[in-house]
Amino acid sequence: MRFLLMVMLICAQSFLLSASYDPSSGVGYNGSSTDENVEIYIPDNFDVNHANDMMIRAKEIGDMETANSLSRQIHQWWKINRGDNCNSDFCGSSQNLNLNRNENHQPEIKLPSYYAPLWGTDVRIDPRDHIYSPHIVSLSNGHLYVTSVMYTTGIDYFILTHRSTDGGHTWFVCDSLQFSDPVYEPRLSVADDTLIHYYVMQNSSGQYQTWVRVMEPGASLNPIYWGSPSGGYVNNNISDLWIANDGANFDSKWIYATWNYSNTAGEDTTWLMFARSSNMDVSSWDIQDTIEYISGDITFYRWNKIENGSSTNLMIVTMIHPAGYPASNDEFIIAWQSNNGGSSWSTPFSITPNDNHKDEYLPTLAGSHSNNNWVCIVTQKDTVLVGNSDRNLINYYSTDNGNTWSSQDWELPDSNYNPYVMVDYNSTAFYAVFRKDIAAGFDYVVFRQGDINDPTSWTPSQDNIVNDYYGNLNDRIPTVCFDYTADGICVAWTSYQSVINSIWFDNKSWSNSVEEEPVVGDLNTERFSVVQNGNNFRINYAVTTPSKVSINIYDLSGRNVANLLNERKDTGTYSLDYEPDFSCGLYFFTIQTNQSFQTRSIYFIK
Repeated sequence: MRFLLMVMLICAQSFLLSASYDPSSGVGYNGSSTDENVEIYIPDNFDVNHANDMMIRAKEIGDMETANSLSRQIHQWWKINRGDNCNSDFCGSSQNLNLNRNENHQPEIKLPSYYAPLWGTDVRIDPRDHIYSPHIVSLSNGHLYVTSVMYTTGIDYFILTHRSTDGGHTWFVCDSLQFSDPVYEPRLSVADDTLIHYYVMQNSSGQYQTWVRVMEPGASLNPIYWGSPSGGYVNNNISDLWIANDGANFDSKWIYATWNYSNTAGEDTTWLMFARSSNMDVSSWDIQDTIEYISGDITFYRWNKIENGSSTNLMIVTMIHPAGYPASNDEFIIAWQSNNGGSSWSTPFSITPNDNHKDEYLPTLAGSHSNNNWVCIVTQKDTVLVGNSDRNLINYYSTDNGNTWSSQDWELPDSNYNPYVMVDYNSTAFYAVFRKDIAAGFDYVVFRQGDINDPTSWTPSQDNIVNDYYGNLNDRIPTVCFDYTADGICVAWTSYQSVINSIWFDNKSWSNSVEEEPVVGDLNTERFSVVQNGNNFRINYAVTTPSKVSINIYDLSGRNVANLLNERKDTGTYSLDYEPDFSCGLYFFTIQTNQSFQTRSIYFIK
């Protein structure tokens, strides 16, 4: 079936490429991309539940004509019967009546040892300056694709897509789009090894347009379908475009889009939008509708996401800046559910509290394709102490397809934010990355892996620091994907090094071969750790065979600031306590034996 889909897409390419508008910029595009003008008849005896069942059954057997027809009827029925959801005192959203939030502060659960804690050497994807916000995906053959934006003040904008066929060791530009006006938020989605590339464009008149391209992967990307879920250019600002698809669940696919419109005069008028395209043909969108609209009292939506879980189950989450902020209400996360591929939607419900004196924002969302588990990881900070409050990451999770939600303290203390979470095509696990500020100018990219059957069980973050260089990450969100051929985890991020803003990559599978077979007489690398306890350090290490052991500390300049040990040790496990007399900062602890050399870094805080 996947082969047949690719053949159909390629055969359609020659016809679509003859269209009168540019597939990358939309020049000449007239915006007539939806079928909303088609009259839809709803019979008096219309049974929406029966129609839902029939629609899903038609989609499962690939009868997309019937599935689309029933879905449009369900959507029309929903628009007639949904009523006004925006009637509460914090902006326009009603509470979910069946919400059952259980505060669940569980300790971290360390998963089995085959989750390797070590990462390889960082690779710069592109040596040029002014490249930001990489979004990474992988195909079933192990090929990796990263899209990003490049802009230098006074010069044109570029959307770049890089490709790697060797697990990320080398990268080449396979697609480069040039724009004279701003472009935003380039991202990628994958459906059966077909790339879905999307972004937001702005023209010289200050108008905005969403744009989506479905492309055949390879050394150069060949557009098959292209179009805009929002139609032509509009005067309202557009932000937070996010695309999902149900390719993990169905051979005949729907592509889902959400984005925000906001008033050009200010953010306090926001439309949360949804659109759906059938059979990968993004030149036509058979459903386009406003999910929610809020206005006045400085209320607005931001950072919305849409994802597909199992079957036709969808969820949209967004942050809401409520009326009465911050005296009466805090910023919080609100959501909508659909169990029929976006044909109809639930009333809005809150995932996080709106009155806990904490702001929850920057939500990231993922749903399992094999069960009813969802995770929504959010950044949380104190509502009042904005400049003096560390940010924490909280895991809100559901095990019943979003009907009830619980919370788990996921990453704290320090300043943790910019999370990103995803589920691979086969629902192997939840994969998450985030940014951790350890001090001014020093940042970690951190990875955690979650159990797909238990959304409270995650690998510990202290074993999964990705980046070798802890420089400024420029407040950009890192992204992660699963390498299907190497069973590896691939991460891309933005970093500022040597006065250059560029995008970087690392692959967790690179470290596995090193760790699996330690050299005889080497250290036990899993047992070498450095822990700060108050103003002291404790260094733990293990020697597998008798050897001379040397332990040293170096600062950022490479200067040796302390020699802690230089003597022969018998086989065994050891601990060494050290009280430093140096100033706060980043230091590197090295341990060397006859056949091994290991390094650990730690930021010393008094």
